[in-house]
Amino acid sequence: MNDLLESYINLNDITSAQKFLEAEEPLLCFNVNTPHKHRELGRFFKLKGILQIKLGKIDCAIQSYLRSIHFYEQISANEEISHCIGEILSFHFETQQAIQLSLLGKLANVYNSLNNPHKGKMVVQ
Repeated sequence: MNDLLESYINLNDITSAQKFLEAEEPLLCFNVNTPHKHRELGRFFKLKGILQIKLGKIDCAIQSYLRSIHFYEQISANEEISHCIGEILSFHFETQQAIQLSLLGKLANVYNSLNNPHKGKMVVQ
């Protein structure tokens, strides 16, 4: 599923990607218990965020990236988490939009938990 969505995005076929999301997202199972499923849900929401940025749905995109981070946190996928944080920060830098303090706080919590694992994870919601 993620491969097809990623292909649509890479081909810049936004219409097909959007139709695919509308059809597939309601079918997602969020009762996951394996690392692979957590990783795939994280990837799904990251791809959804990329698509939403292209559609100009910025607030929705940020929420999708945060959901992606949430799933990646469950399996300590630090590289993927860092990539999502980088996407959020890059978007704000490139568009010269200010980052809301609530979002900055969430990103800071994730960053701190990645760099100080002895204090435990602070999960993004």
